[in-house]
Amino acid sequence: RLFFEPYHTSDIVDKIDKICLYLRPFNVLTYNDKDWAKGKMGISESIEKLLCDELNKRIAKTYCIGDPNAAIPTTLSASGIYASDNEWKSTVTNLAEKSSVIVLKVMDTEGCLWELQHCINYHIDKTIFIVTEKKHLVLLNEYIIGKCIDIPDIEITQHCIFLYLDNNNSWNAFAIKKNRDIKTMLTNFIDNHDV
Repeated sequence: RLFFEPYHTSDIVDKIDKICLYLRPFNVLTYNDKDWAKGKMGISESIEKLLCDELNKRIAKTYCIGDPNAAIPTTLSASGIYASDNEWKSTVTNLAEKSSVIVLKVMDTEGCLWELQHCINYHIDKTIFIVTEKKHLVLLNEYIIGKCIDIPDIEITQHCIFLYLDNNNSWNAFAIKKNRDIKTMLTNFIDNHDV
C-alpha cells in the first residue's frame, strides 16, 4: 500500500471521537484512475471528494471503510479504515455511532444495501444520502417507507441529489450543479442539526 495513504485498521474505532463517515461501494473512486496514474489526483474531483473535503474542514475528520485488497487508496479525502469481511459490519456500526455526519452513496450492492438499512434504522437523522440515478431514489424510498415521511418525487436531472431530513422531519433535496452547491447544502445541514 502507498506510503502516504491514511491507513488504519478497525481497532482505531476505539481511539477516535468526533468523526464523519463516508459509506460507498469499493468500486466508487473519488478521483479518476487515469488521473491518479498521471499524478493529477487533485484535478479530477468528484462530488464525493468535494463533500469529504468540506466535512474535514467544517465538522470533523472523515473516515471511510477501505478495500483491504486495493493497491491504491480509494480516496485521499477520507482516511481509510481497513476491516476484514468478518468485521466490516461491526466497524461500520461502531463508526456510525461515533459519527456527527454520515454520507451514504445509495447504490444496489449487497454491502451498500446493508449500510442503507442500518443508517435508516439507527441514524436517519444524521445521514446525508447521495443519489445519482432514479432507480436508487426509488430504492431509497422503498427502504424509508414506514420509518418517516416518504421522499417527495424528485426528478434527477443533475449529476446528483443530496437528501436529508431536517428538524421537522421534512426532506431537503439539493441538486448539485456547481461546486458551491455542496457548501450551500452542508451549511443548511449544519443549521438543521446539532453537529
